[in-house]
Order: sequence, then structure tokens, then C-alpha cells
Amino acid sequence: MIYFTFREIKNEDKIGIGETYCEVFKSSPWFEYDWTLTAAISELESSQTQEGFLGVLAETKEKIIGFSWGYKLPAEMTDGKNFLEMRRLLIDSGINPDRTFYGSETGVLEELQGKGIGSGLLELRTRLMDKKYEAILFRTKNDIMVQVYENVFGTGSVKILAKDPTYQDRNLYLLRVGKLSNSLIQNLFKRNWQGI
Repeated sequence: MIYFTFREIKNEDKIGIGETYCEVFKSSPWFEYDWTLTAAISELESSQTQEGFLGVLAETKEKIIGFSWGYKLPAEMTDGKNFLEMRRLLIDSGINPDRTFYGSETGVLEELQGKGIGSGLLELRTRLMDKKYEAILFRTKNDIMVQVYENVFGTGSVKILAKDPTYQDRNLYLLRVGKLSNSLIQNLFKRNWQGI
């Protein structure tokens, strides 16, 4: 049995998260071998400067095994993310972009995937998320990530919004938080994750 805990990201976690980030994105389905520790830490630090940053992690006594973070959908472009186009797509779909949380990064070490750690990270992040948000927007080319969201929020809760305007091999996905049932939200707050 693997024992792990979930908690919010702290400043002193940067190196551990950076190491795990590199491992996650060098594995399937990403195979992004150009990630360095410095670049991964820079990605986290850049996200931490965004309004409404919220980050959580999963860890054993030895290491960080997963992470999830996001922030209020920005009103300007950043490197690698066309937030202006994302905002336009949301408006066209009747969603207020100023009340949208952008789920920037979620990852679990490959050998520990499929054990509920990603679901636990998303649940904790949702518990801690500001209640003003009406929607969560995220992008991925990983169909398993969509399944993880649906494991947490229910089958059919996640919809494709559009192709990612920056990376055409990825989709933008939308989850309307306001449409989640009260019983589902209450169950998220009752669940206690301690290990697998």
C-alpha cells in the first residue's frame, strides 16, 4: 500500500514539484523531453503570479507524486496560452470569462496513475476554489484527464469548447460548476483521501 496525503502548495515545494513536473511531462502521452527543472519551476512561478492562483499536491513521505493548479482566467496573452481567444470562445458560449477558473496543470507520476490520485487533486482544488467561479476551463490532449474530471464531477459534465487556439493537437474543455448538483458538491467535501 502507498500512503500519501494532499495539501496546498507551499513556496518550499518548488523543487519537488519541478522534479515531478519534468517526470510527468516526459512520460506518456506527452513525451516532452525538453523540460528541465529550471523551466518547470519557472512554469509554476509564472502561474503563482496570476490572480486567484490555487495549487495542491499529493505526496508520500519521500516525494511529491502529483500536482494540480490553476487561477482566474487572465485577460491577456501569456507565453503559450492565448487567453484572449479563450475568453472570446467563452463569451460566444454564454460563459462569463471573469467567473472562469483556468485549470492550468494537473499531473501524477505515470506509475501511480489510475489509483485516484488525480481525482483527489481535482476534488481538493475544487473544495478550495473561490465560490465565485461558474466554470472551469482546461486544455489537454490527454483523454484520460477528461475521464478524471468526469470521475470527479460526473459523466457528461465536461464538454469540448473548441480546439486550443495555440496547440491544435489539444482541445479546450469546459465544466460548468454551477450545474453540479448540491449532493455531488457535498460528497466532495465529505470524502477523506489518505492513501491507496
